[in-house]
Amino acid sequence: MTSGKQKHTGISITNALREEFGYSGSVSQVRRYIQRRRGELGLGPSGEVTLDRVKEPTGLCEADWTRVKIFLSGVLTTVWLLVVRFRFCGAHFVRGARTPDTESLLEGLQGSFEWFGGVPRVVQMDNDKVAVSKILRGRSRRETTAFRAFRAHYGFQAQFTMRSSPDENGTVEATMGPVARWLTPIPAFARMEDLNVYLLRRCQGYLRHQIRDRQGLVGDNFAIERNVLIPLPMTRYDTARVVRAKVTRQCRFLYREVWYSVPLAYRGREVTVKGYAGEVVARCDGREIARHRRGFRKGELVLEPLHYLPILRRKPHELDHAQAFRNWSLPLIYETFRAELERRDGQAGLRRYVEVLGLLEQFDFREVTAAMRQAARLETFSAEAVLFHLRHREAARNGRLVDGVGRWGLPAIHLARPNLAQYESLAM
Repeated sequence: MTSGKQKHTGISITNALREEFGYSGSVSQVRRYIQRRRGELGLGPSGEVTLDRVKEPTGLCEADWTRVKIFLSGVLTTVWLLVVRFRFCGAHFVRGARTPDTESLLEGLQGSFEWFGGVPRVVQMDNDKVAVSKILRGRSRRETTAFRAFRAHYGFQAQFTMRSSPDENGTVEATMGPVARWLTPIPAFARMEDLNVYLLRRCQGYLRHQIRDRQGLVGDNFAIERNVLIPLPMTRYDTARVVRAKVTRQCRFLYREVWYSVPLAYRGREVTVKGYAGEVVARCDGREIARHRRGFRKGELVLEPLHYLPILRRKPHELDHAQAFRNWSLPLIYETFRAELERRDGQAGLRRYVEVLGLLEQFDFREVTAAMRQAARLETFSAEAVLFHLRHREAARNGRLVDGVGRWGLPAIHLARPNLAQYESLAM
């Protein structure tokens, strides 16, 4: 018994025919002959016979994941694509995620419903652990709590494939190859949001495609199938995975084996964590206290430097050594400000610079940056100067600049511009 790798293929047989007999035909001709001859010899494919399905708009979607690679922020990264496709019209929705977990599945399905403009009556999926907690007899499944609640909100039926029957999801399986080739050669994206914008644009373009065994374009058939969809509910479902977490002495909490920071005031408290496909939100006492981009590496630290600014008032040198500030990317004006303060004030310059950073606790980051640039242009390097420009911009925005004429009745003085033409008469 030979292994699969030791058997001839259509290409190897074609090459042998060309070398020995000068064959000039194509590989596809050889493959068709091999297939016909295997049938004559009773060596056809084993397994169950696959039957053609009825092609009519039933509102049934197939959903599955496929894995691809992209350059994300300059790093070669594996991402997962959720493909949701209507079996009849062929219209499909594709969304990328860093990992195929519960948060990403629910958010992807929700995005597909909103893009389709309605909810499919049936969504057929593989027996993914994020949706199925236990496989029972036949097609019966025990769904996870999160997926069951999501399905109840949107009102669709879930149908899961039988074991070892990938052909049941054949429509979406056949779509994954062309979708993966949308990302060939390997593209580069700065953010996952950019990838998903690109994928949506390709899905929109596919509506102008003509499927071989269908009449009309995909978009025309989708307009027909849209009539059988379930209307979207009035309220949007919150796809977050909600857990409770304890804040450590380092003002961090753990979510899916990744550490996230919170302000110092919540050290030792218990917080409610809401995890989404791309971000993590911490709440305490009914209000949001921290929002982070989601991390995906085990043990990764996702820290917000602003949470640790109060420590710098007592230990300013931690700015150069603490993990929280190690990868803090700031505009060039911050480096210029620090260098000038240290040049003028020596060792006290770092403490003066920390006072400037402390303004980020009260004002928007962009506002502080703009005020620092104004202060630098006037060569007034100090926290007081930056605060002055911040207050001035705030007053201008609220329309509270001092109007001496209207407020105290001071006389309005207008200076006439000189007429320089009068000087020409002196030269005559």
